[in-house]
Amino acid sequence: MKIVTRAMVAGLVLLASNTSLASGVNDGHDLLRECNEAIRYSEQQSSETDKASAAHCLGIMSGIVTLNNIYIEVLKLEKEAMFCPPGGGISSLQATRIVVKYLKEHPEDRHIGGVVLSTLALNKAFPCK
Repeated sequence: MKIVTRAMVAGLVLLASNTSLASGVNDGHDLLRECNEAIRYSEQQSSETDKASAAHCLGIMSGIVTLNNIYIEVLKLEKEAMFCPPGGGISSLQATRIVVKYLKEHPEDRHIGGVVLSTLALNKAFPCK
């Protein structure tokens, strides 16, 4: 089963990276801009929020959180999980806030791909034992 799950992960990472490149989120700079829009939208801070950017960020977060939940809850592969939040999970908006915080604190990493940075930020916030 490990061969199948590694193939799934490789496929999903490839899909995520291709989707990110096609839609304009190439690195942490783009991701930070889009995720800031998502937070602004969720807090109704601006009527001029770029809703497409906000939705794109939340879609990326949803994909990462869902894939991680599949590892933990469906496949029972906790050791293969990317991050281990307490209580079983986090929302896409919570993931967004964590990623934005990480990107603000680590501007030197913003040249890295957005999906990779998101996973890294979530792993730092919720490391697996």
